[in-house]
Amino acid sequence: MVIIRTERAEDREAIRSVTAAAFRGVEHHAPSPEPGGDPGEAVLVGWLRDDAGWIPGLSLVAVEDGLVVGHVVATRASVGGRPVPLWVAGPCSVSGH
Repeated sequence: MVIIRTERAEDREAIRSVTAAAFRGVEHHAPSPEPGGDPGEAVLVGWLRDDAGWIPGLSLVAVEDGLVVGHVVATRASVGGRPVPLWVAGPCSVSGH
């Protein structure tokens, strides 16, 4: 059974791993900001978490048998540093296991 719940601090490494695996080798993924590193989407989640637009209750994980197998996040949007009345979803990642 898959359970959907909010992200916990101890999920962060698993979220990065699931996100990296979901986007690695995909033709249209964001380039890594780290030479030889994870796809940009995996790094983006950490950047979003550190941003003022982060909404902790909207970072959700899918957990199966105690393992994080998926993740999706929505954050507040801004344009040119100014907030706009929108939420932005993504990245959305699912494990291939």
